[in-house]
Amino acid sequence: MIKFESELVGGIAAMLDKLVKAKVALWFGRILTALGLGFAAQQFIYEPLIDQAIGYWHAVPATLAAWVHALGIDTGASIILSAYGIRGVERIFLARRDNTP
Repeated sequence: MIKFESELVGGIAAMLDKLVKAKVALWFGRILTALGLGFAAQQFIYEPLIDQAIGYWHAVPATLAAWVHALGIDTGASIILSAYGIRGVERIFLARRDNTP
């Protein structure tokens, strides 16, 4: 850290240094939490749902599948299911964090 001639300026600089380090630590923690939430969602929610959806999709007749895709129903269903998946993972992992003392 830089040495200052005045004790007041040195004290303010030390306080700002600690404040910046604390903020960076909080941001880093939030980033890691977000990444962990994404990895958990991918592993435990998205992959099983995608595998199940692929299995069901192969059972649909080709003509019906073409109409579903043309009308955008498959895209809409994908968006809705993704939102439910994210919300479910949020409830599981963030609820545990909020309940810890």
